[in-house]
Amino acid sequence: MSVKKQFCIVCAIITNDQGEVLLTKRNDPGTRRHGKLEFPGGKIDFSEDPEVAVVREAKEESGLDVEVVRLLPKIYSSYYTSDPKDPEFPDEELQIILISYHCKIVGGEFKPSDREVISGAFYKKDQIDYTNALAYCKEIIELLDK
Repeated sequence: MSVKKQFCIVCAIITNDQGEVLLTKRNDPGTRRHGKLEFPGGKIDFSEDPEVAVVREAKEESGLDVEVVRLLPKIYSSYYTSDPKDPEFPDEELQIILISYHCKIVGGEFKPSDREVISGAFYKKDQIDYTNALAYCKEIIELLDK
């Protein structure tokens, strides 16, 4: 019998002065998420404010200090059954709720400092390989223009 879990995840959609978007490459060996492009972000800690969480996660995963510009106008939800071989979530039904914030850089230096990040780069919106990105990456980036 599988275990049901629900996670609230914050995503930092970090843009630079050229309007490019920071995407990181996920380090998750043995899972279908490994090597995929994603936004810096992660789980909201218990009792943590989502805006505080997105600033913390951005720093942890990118080394950048960010400031929230705005909450993007759509929340996404994904549901899937995990792969029994997945070391983090074996035989689980998962619901992931994504809350996205547009963020600007206010300090720091890009240096992935989290074990979950292989690398990262700023991309022009029209040059992103969405076939190698996690769910809703394209849809979330399109929200920047709304």
